[in-house]
Amino acid sequence: MTDLIATSAGQRATFLCGKSWTAYVSTFIIAVLLFFAALPLAFKYNTRAALVVLIGSALIVGYRVLTIRSYQLYYDEAGVWLASGILPWKKKTDGRQMARHG
Repeated sequence: MTDLIATSAGQRATFLCGKSWTAYVSTFIIAVLLFFAALPLAFKYNTRAALVVLIGSALIVGYRVLTIRSYQLYYDEAGVWLASGILPWKKKTDGRQMARHG
């Protein structure tokens, strides 16, 4: 199955892949530390502190997962491109044009 992505030049690009599952390992470790270490400690201190830790942890882990999922590698006639970013000011496309041999 090949997905087609519309590029800014109006060309159609073919999606190659995203990041591997190994990119999520550090986020998983951070999630375990936040939800199974920091959250119980916050509950011992105060319920309100636990709520702040829970919301902050969910935002941090959610943002990291969405950022990892945003990486897309694709190609078209002009070259190979990497698109990434979820926030409007963080979105970018980098690429390398392929040399034409003729």
